[in-house]
Amino acid sequence: MKYDWILDILGDLKSFSSANGLHALAKELDEVQLLAVAEIASALAREEERGDARRQGRRLQ
Repeated sequence: MKYDWILDILGDLKSFSSANGLHALAKELDEVQLLAVAEIASALAREEERGDARRQGRRLQ
């Protein structure tokens, strides 16, 4: 998946933060990961919709 690297990096940052006593940052990164998953799902849905429209010969705005 083309967005996997973003989630990997956020996970690495969260692990590093936890391991180094940056617990507030680790907790925030949990929230950021959830936001990233939602945004990525939305982006993938838009990409798929565009692909479906192209295959059907119509245009989306």
